[in-house]
Amino acid sequence: MRGEATYDDEQSPGILLVDDDPTFRLIAGEALRDSGFSIIEADGAAQALTCLRNGRPDLIIVDAIMQGMSGFDLCRYLMSDPDFSDIPVLMVTGLDDIDSVNQAFEAGARGFTTKPVNFPVLIQQLRFALRAGRTEAELRQQQDHLEAAQRLGRLGYWHWVRDTGRFEVSEILKTMLGIEDGSGIDGPGEILALVDEADQERVHASLDAALAGEAQPPTEFRVVTAGGASLVVRQVLDVHLQSGGADHIFGTVQDITREREAESRIRKLAYFDELTGLASRTYLMQTLEQTIRSVHRTDECFALLFIDLDGFKDVNDSLGHDVGDQLLQIVANRLREALRDGDFVARLGGDEFCVIVRGITEQSMTADVAQRCIDRTGEPVNLLSQLLLPRMSIGIAHYPDDGRSANSLVKAADSAMYAAKHAGKNRYAFYSPEMTRQAEQRLALENDIRSALEDDQLVLHYQPQVSLVTGRVVGVEALARWKHPQRGTILPGEFIPVVERIGLIDKLGESVIDQACAQMQRWALAGLETLAVSVNVSPLQLRDAGIIATISAALTRYNVEPDRLTIEVTETINQEDRQTLAALDRLNELGVTIAIDDFGTGYSSLGSLKHLPIHCLKIDRVFVRDMLRDADDTVLLGAIIGLARALELTVVVEGVDAYEQVQVLAGIGCEIVQGFYFSTPVAADEVPALLETIFIPEGAGSKQVPADSAGQPG
Repeated sequence: MRGEATYDDEQSPGILLVDDDPTFRLIAGEALRDSGFSIIEADGAAQALTCLRNGRPDLIIVDAIMQGMSGFDLCRYLMSDPDFSDIPVLMVTGLDDIDSVNQAFEAGARGFTTKPVNFPVLIQQLRFALRAGRTEAELRQQQDHLEAAQRLGRLGYWHWVRDTGRFEVSEILKTMLGIEDGSGIDGPGEILALVDEADQERVHASLDAALAGEAQPPTEFRVVTAGGASLVVRQVLDVHLQSGGADHIFGTVQDITREREAESRIRKLAYFDELTGLASRTYLMQTLEQTIRSVHRTDECFALLFIDLDGFKDVNDSLGHDVGDQLLQIVANRLREALRDGDFVARLGGDEFCVIVRGITEQSMTADVAQRCIDRTGEPVNLLSQLLLPRMSIGIAHYPDDGRSANSLVKAADSAMYAAKHAGKNRYAFYSPEMTRQAEQRLALENDIRSALEDDQLVLHYQPQVSLVTGRVVGVEALARWKHPQRGTILPGEFIPVVERIGLIDKLGESVIDQACAQMQRWALAGLETLAVSVNVSPLQLRDAGIIATISAALTRYNVEPDRLTIEVTETINQEDRQTLAALDRLNELGVTIAIDDFGTGYSSLGSLKHLPIHCLKIDRVFVRDMLRDADDTVLLGAIIGLARALELTVVVEGVDAYEQVQVLAGIGCEIVQGFYFSTPVAADEVPALLETIFIPEGAGSKQVPADSAGQPG
């Protein structure tokens, strides 16, 4: 404490600065003295009380968290002491949660600010609080409520003599409540009727308790004026009960709407960024902590995106900070538009933003959100006649894999963001480099597939289906191959799931059907008109209302007999789906052959198949793979073949890669097989040579399957 509790200048507002941090007292004291305040410093609550006994300040600034008695407790103590309760108290703290703000106001503080302190804002708060404090001091010194109301300007009163019914309302209160000047008011009921419906019961209870002789604290409530405006008022009741009757009740009503709006603004400044309207860093960290607690209970995952604008300093340096601020506002709005409902976005400061993405079940979902942010914010912006292309680098961290606390997640995401910048900027990076590589490959694959469908990079290869009775090819299965310009041939197992995910399976299906029918026409013109071709159709395509028209149009366009085309659908089709069943019926009516592919890998039974309009059963390679080692597989396969033939279904066994398998299959009555033992899928111009080949199963080992192709899916 500097000297005794006397202030440097009696003309300057006296402030008692209470904080156990000497560095803060030094900085704050000098800043306030430079602004014209007279300062006394105290290093804790005990010293502050000593100062108060030696001299009375105009205002007290107190730190919320101190050794010994906290600032909250000191504030409560002062508010309970009549000698000090009228001194305005401003709470200063490093705490950043909304509960601390509420606790400060509940303890009686007139204002609240957080460290580090913005001293220009603090000084305005002090002047506002001192002005309000002086006004309240004048009110206490005056006995006449009307004169006090006139001085304040927004303070009115009413006076009710209960026994006689006389009721008076000051003109100021009438104006405040929107009651016309000169209008009479018959009783308190007319005033109470203006109280907001939600507060009426509480206001009535306070008045009843006062009339019963109970002292009542000031009551704050909302009123709706006669003109429809909403105000927040503070009412103080003063009741004089007379033994001989003539009870007098005074109500002093102050409009504190602006004060409450100012408090709300202070709280908003603590939790929202003033420039962009996004959540602030404080709000982000609080929400992160809450999210961690929430998902910890439910075993959920979420992601944190750390976003930094690329080249933002150049915008500020070349076009000025005003343009930079406009760009930040545009980016903030675009981020809102790019994000999903439930995602939380905040501005950390400068050109840094963070996004909390909940409901994450796989990393690709986070990548999609990040890419949308990059795409949406990257659209051109015209500012100051300059065309700007905003770019951003995004780092991604996942809870709990990359961090289990708010700080660790922010650190991980920040590190990933720098990795994105080092990788070339305007991109995202996962905290795990491997995850980044996989996500980039996936997105690149999606983009390449779109180009592939436009540029005819998808071609068909054909794998023969051989009759074990004649040893000749009786049909071929058309299998899509992607001739990637850089990666070479890509098999369907890698790109078909991607095509389905991005919604292009219908377009791919149309291309495959068209290519297959066109090739059948070319073979027919070459004298191979009896060759049947099988084409795979996904369950998703079957649900497309246009699939039948697509197939019918292709058959007509290329003059192909319908029974030469086999449509293969997987066993996983929903046999209860009316739309799927209707599509199968229409295909049957069209005259094409329908085959169930990969039979034995799903949940179908031979009994259920009799209700479907199918002609062929393709048994999955899983039964063939172990049949030489497991006799049960052979028995099961023989039973399936026998029952299928009883249902008059053609049977094709896939995955035949060895001569020994051919021998067993021939022995159990299988007629048609397909696999690498006979041929890998080949280009269309190689098919005629296969048709000239007689595949007679004799001479074990006469056909060797290349090691790198055995067992690979078509």
